Amino acid sequence: KHLIPLFSYIWLKGRCAVCLSKFSPLYFFMELFSGIAITWLYFKFGFSFSFFILTTNYFLLTTIFIYDLRHKIIPDLFVYSFIILSSIYYFVSSDLSFHLSIFPFLISLVFVPLPFFLIWLFSKGRLLGFGDVKFMVGMGALFGLAKGMSAVFVSFWIGSAYVIILLVLNRKLSMKSEVPFGPFLVLATIISFFFQINLFNF
Repeated sequence: KHLIPLFSYIWLKGRCAVCLSKFSPLYFFMELFSGIAITWLYFKFGFSFSFFILTTNYFLLTTIFIYDLRHKIIPDLFVYSFIILSSIYYFVSSDLSFHLSIFPFLISLVFVPLPFFLIWLFSKGRLLGFGDVKFMVGMGALFGLAKGMSAVFVSFWIGSAYVIILLVLNRKLSMKSEVPFGPFLVLATIISFFFQINLFNF
């Protein structure tokens, strides 16, 4: 009864059954959205290789979300795994042969993170972490150039909305405040994939 997604959280009222310590509502929402996401992937792809890759990538993204939220860093193991899985999916889902799809793939890997690599470089890491730049390489691998850039734009919109909400709630923010950007990148990646956002179509 302690391990049933969603229902256990409700039955236990968000507390450990043994020591009664509270645990975060984040667990409930992760279980809820993960169930929705995996169900959607199944209906779209069935039990296919793409389903396996995307499901693994989804749980990797949720791990990155929580880890960066708590520790303000994205471990290399996580981000490199994301890049590899996204690259595999890119070529599996591509309608073009390998030799025709490799060039646009490499273009995406370079140009999606490039503006933000320059921000990291010239600010010496004060404005953006290098882990975020590497994550954007994975976004380029997963989406290609146009959708990859669109997903990055969406991440900045989500981040801006978050900061505005903090300001409205009178939370103290300054230029020295550290806000982890990884969770916004993860949310934008998931939203952009499920809704197939491409701002360059407008």
